[in-house]
Amino acid sequence: MNARGRSWVGLIAFCFTSTLAVAVALAMVLASATLTFAGDESSGNSPKGVENSEGSGQTYSGIIADSFCGARHNRHSNLSSAECTRACVKKGAKYVMVDGEKTYLLEGNIADLSGFAGQRVEVRGMRDGDTIRFTQIGFLTAEQ
Repeated sequence: MNARGRSWVGLIAFCFTSTLAVAVALAMVLASATLTFAGDESSGNSPKGVENSEGSGQTYSGIIADSFCGARHNRHSNLSSAECTRACVKKGAKYVMVDGEKTYLLEGNIADLSGFAGQRVEVRGMRDGDTIRFTQIGFLTAEQ
């Protein structure tokens, strides 16, 4: 092989080796950053002494409504709040809990929510942004 042919082979080998080294280094940096971020999230989400079990979480209160009307129920003025919520859910709306100006999408055993439609309730669960994954639901008592 002449000198010109060897220089191309050397250049290709150098580029391949350099690219491989950069890719491995980048993969290591991203992997360590991901592990660090995941470790911080899992350790900071649950209060000390409380396990992240089915019954754990915080308690939230509000009115069970639907994602179409919210707490206003303007679409079906001839229906009660409960009837309007159920009608909107049948048409594809999601159950939500309205607490003042905040609205939270509810995830969990959705069949439980029909009986609480339009009512002030207390749910227990874990909140993630604007979603509450509830594990328990009940009517809000007068004492609270």
